Formats: sequence, structure tokens, C-alpha cells
Amino acid sequence: LFHVSNIVSLCCMMYYLNPITVLATSIYPTFQGVQHLLLVSAFQVATDRSVGAIADRNTATISTGTHVRTSKGTSKKVLVSTCLLAILAYFEMYLVIFLSPLIGCFRHICLGNGGGGGSTKQVMGWCIFSFTAWYIMINFVSFQLLSSRKSSDSSSASETIYSIMQTLNVGRDHTILSPNIGIQWYLFMNIFSRCRHFFVVSTKAFPWIFVAPFTLRFYRYPMALVAMFQLFLAILKQSPTLHDMSFGIALLLLQPRSLIRMQRFSIIALLAIPVTIFIYIVDYWLWLESGTGNPNYLFFQCLAYNVFLMAIVLQFVSATMKRDKALRLTEKQSVLRLN
Repeated sequence: LFHVSNIVSLCCMMYYLNPITVLATSIYPTFQGVQHLLLVSAFQVATDRSVGAIADRNTATISTGTHVRTSKGTSKKVLVSTCLLAILAYFEMYLVIFLSPLIGCFRHICLGNGGGGGSTKQVMGWCIFSFTAWYIMINFVSFQLLSSRKSSDSSSASETIYSIMQTLNVGRDHTILSPNIGIQWYLFMNIFSRCRHFFVVSTKAFPWIFVAPFTLRFYRYPMALVAMFQLFLAILKQSPTLHDMSFGIALLLLQPRSLIRMQRFSIIALLAIPVTIFIYIVDYWLWLESGTGNPNYLFFQCLAYNVFLMAIVLQFVSATMKRDKALRLTEKQSVLRLN
């Protein structure tokens, strides 16, 4: 069970069978699992070399100077994966940041095939174009359903489809921040009412700050970027959930070479997270249900939870940097030996 080939199965078991996910799903119905399933499916399609491999072998690569045509197999994988990511981006705009590691996955495929899947720049442009087209198409369909819903002669089919889309899209508007496992709701409560809209808009940009620098530093490790971005979202989102944290921790298992370089303090932080969650539930009930609690007590547990989670993220980032440094030194030494 603990063989390297079973890492993906262990990742799924850790996410779907851990007590946090089971309790959060059984108490309140949620679509968080569906979103994570679509995200994993997008990267599974992008990293599966068997998908479209026959088409890549049968399709001749046409080269004219420096121009290389993208193969049919790679094009199909780009269309499917970007479609899944566009659906996720419609429900939650934060998930657009996963387009960067998705392009990194296709870059590895192109380099691994020796250019057989198309040039890197061409595949990158095709990914961005495909994602943009899918995203515009989905929003156009949503707009058409909204327009037909407002008209007097709206059909029952459009009403049903629009109601389903609205149900899946619950929580998209964060103009009013309610208490959650994050810390931004507490800061929102202490902001003057005339500045709250500015606060909401400005804090929405927090997850986007790390996209460019982390992509430039870890472009060789797209799946490590997925784990980093997911954990950063679990901390910096305006309304994070325990599903985000649980899914991010499970994704760390996909990078065993980074995990073995993490310090032991990460284990202590991981074991301390359930304690803060339990006390958070108690303080939440005392404050909002019985009225005998205090919001400061709830905020301190949220702060402790995010501090422990941030410690794990920073340890993982540091371990990935050590891994990359070791790889670069190995490559340098191999080049010197050849010379």
C-alpha cells in the first residue's frame, strides 16, 4: 500500500476518508468535493501520457523553420483540461491561478516528447486561448439563461438549468464576510462601513500575489505548484473551508521528494490543526448560538489554525527549493563530467 506507485491512491484516501472531510460533508451538503474532482480531473488529463499518445505517434510533426504544429493528441488534452478549469473558474474566480501549473504540465509533455507534442510557446498560447474561449462561452451561456429567466416567456428547461447553476455558485459574492475559519472576517468587522467595499476588493487580490514569483521559481514542478496554490488559497481566501485545507494537505503526498526534506516541526503543526478546529467549533457555538462567547476567542483559534497551516506551507516551499537546488547541482556536475 505504501509503495511509490500507490501515492495517488493514498492521496485520494487521505482526502475522502479523513475525519475532517467526512464530518464536514455529512453535516452540511457541499459541492466542494465536486470542484476538487474537476480540478484533479483537469490535471489527470494533462499529465496522462496515454491520452492521445496514439494520435501523437500517428500525426506527423510538420516543421517549417522554427514553427512546429501542435499534435492532435496534445490539442485534445488541452481542450478537455482547460474546459474543466474554465468551469471551476466560473464557480470560483480564484481557481484561475491553476492555469499556470496546467501550462507547466503541458510544457513537460512537450519537452519529454522531444517537441513531438508541439513547441512550448505554441502549447502555452493554445492553453491560454482555449481557457479564455471556454470561460467566455460559459459566461455567455449563463448570461443567456439569466436573460431568459427574466423574460416572461422563459421555458421551464432554462429555469431548471439556471437554478442548478445558481445552487452550485453559492458563496461567489463575498461582499458580506461571515465568520469562518479564515481571519479576514474579523478584520472586516473592525473596518469602517464606508471602507468595507475597498477592503473586500483589495483582499481578493491576496492569492494572486504569489502566482508570478512562484511560477518563475518552480516552473519545473507543476504538481508542487498545485499543492502550494491550494494551500495558499486555504489561507488567503476570504471564505476558506476545511475542504480546502484537507485537499491541500492531501496534494502534498504527490511530492514525496519534497516531503522528505521537510522538518519535523511540520508534523507538530499538522497534529495541532485538529485541536484548533475543535476549539473553533466550540467557540463558534458559544458566540453565535448560545450568545455566551466572544468573537475574540473565535478569532484566536482562526489565527492559530492559519499560523500552523502557514508553517506547513512554508516548510513545503523550503523543501521544494532544496529539491530544486539539489537537482540543479546534479545537472551541473553531470555537465562538468561530460566536458
